Amino acid sequence: MALPTNQPIHPARNQGKLMREANEEQPFHPLYNYALITDSREGLILTDVNTLADGNPRNNRLRRALTWNPKGILNGARHLTVGGHFVYVAAAAGLVILDLDDPLHPHVESIVPLQDVRASALQFRYLFVTDAEGVKVLEITDKAHPRLVNSVIPL
Repeated sequence: MALPTNQPIHPARNQGKLMREANEEQPFHPLYNYALITDSREGLILTDVNTLADGNPRNNRLRRALTWNPKGILNGARHLTVGGHFVYVAAAAGLVILDLDDPLHPHVESIVPLQDVRASALQFRYLFVTDAEGVKVLEITDKAHPRLVNSVIPL
């Protein structure tokens, strides 16, 4: 499970003339409305979390907004990392990079065929991935063509 941010936000409060004109604030990306969950059979699950931020503890019931795993591409999903509107999923197919610019209509940006991907961590334009061989570093500036940096740290 991951959230797009660890900051306490409420996208519905970031609307209107005051926010756009007086405060000169940008609107939140729609992805901020969801918690992202992986499941080895169901793939990616998005759950609307705005009910937790409205100040009413009596309606804190989470509901799925999306369950997504076309053609089983996310079978075996076990971990995900969020970076902007891109999501990096450790799955049986390898590292699957998803574009969630429109969160309810995700699409596969690319797949990096790695064996037994376990987890990943993102820092700037580098994604650190653990798999069966150890820790690998991917340069992900171009999400459609991630590049494996020539370094493997065996574990």
